[in-house]
Amino acid sequence: MKDFLYRLFLLLIISLISVGCSDNGRETKQPLKQPVSEHKESALENSAIENESDSEPESSITAPNSSTTDNLKTPPATSHPSDESVITPKLSTILHPRSEYNITKFGAMVSLLPIDKNGIIYLLSEDEGLIKATLQDDGMLKVLNQQWDYYYLHHIVRVDSKRLLVADGYDGLYLLQDDANLTPISHFQNDAFATVTLDRRQIAYTAFGSQGVLVHDLTHSDLSRPIATYDSQGYAQTLAFGSSADVNHTILFLGDGFDGVKVLDVNHQKDISLMSRVSSDGWVSDVAYDTSKKYLYVASSEGGIEIDDLSDLRHPKTLVLYDFNETVTSLSLSSDKSLLFAGSDEGSVWFFQTDANQTLKSRYHLHFDAKINDLIYQQEGQRLYIATDSGLFIYHLVQNAIK
Repeated sequence: MKDFLYRLFLLLIISLISVGCSDNGRETKQPLKQPVSEHKESALENSAIENESDSEPESSITAPNSSTTDNLKTPPATSHPSDESVITPKLSTILHPRSEYNITKFGAMVSLLPIDKNGIIYLLSEDEGLIKATLQDDGMLKVLNQQWDYYYLHHIVRVDSKRLLVADGYDGLYLLQDDANLTPISHFQNDAFATVTLDRRQIAYTAFGSQGVLVHDLTHSDLSRPIATYDSQGYAQTLAFGSSADVNHTILFLGDGFDGVKVLDVNHQKDISLMSRVSSDGWVSDVAYDTSKKYLYVASSEGGIEIDDLSDLRHPKTLVLYDFNETVTSLSLSSDKSLLFAGSDEGSVWFFQTDANQTLKSRYHLHFDAKINDLIYQQEGQRLYIATDSGLFIYHLVQNAIK
């Protein structure tokens, strides 16, 4: 009898437990903990980043030498501009970034000239000098010529089919013959950090640090004497061309270190005058200009990208500031102005789609374990070149139709 009562008691206890752990016959479970993303997020000031539909297709890739690759949706305006894995400049197509070449054997890459129609690429290595090479189908680099006779290579531009202009941070400008030996033609001695911008008339404008802007006429292959100079009163860091209705005038946007961006007017006599100034928080590291929207994108050391309205060159107006909590070191705007790429000193590379409503739509994010020194997007071929302290990485943005 006692054994029967004991079993009945156990049965009653089990029944009570079952009732407490159920709801109308359905089992209840504790919610699973969501994985915590390693992506750093911070507040955005005056942001206008837009959220996209959750129905868009997604993909992700892992960046070389990267500890994490993020694949997150664009956040609301009060949070960090995060990642969306597909670039969609048009509703009918999507662009997938795919790793094409990883070049690390030459160490830190400072800048480059993208692959030309002959399949040749020019690289500026911090330790290995100027390299002229071709990229093979097997992913290897075939060196055609290598020059070590430079101190601190910083920038390179093509003048024409036969000449190159190279900026050496400690030794000025070199005009080179693009032959088998990369033979020097002319040299301008200067010991300042330099970035060069070249117009269609072969006039070179060089940001020469504390020495301001120097202008050279390359039609005569003579760098010995600049045809014009401009003392910016700051530290000339980077240059971008604006647009002018007057063919006799050239508009320049000069990133002038801690002194913001100077809007400069260069007349046909190469006299340079200040039109206006765009103030910016921190050190201006790069600028990019959208001639169609009249927007100036400014990268600064305060960890952001500022968008300014330059429709009135004498009265620029700041529209919005995106704060990334990282120092943005480089900007690259596609030739059709639909895509903006930004790199940082902590190894981030963001892909944005630009918008006429002062917004940047985050489309993709890569992270490298090295500082980003330069970004160049080549519209023809849809390649993004990423020069970092650990090497050069090339991505192909493959276009596919949405089914």
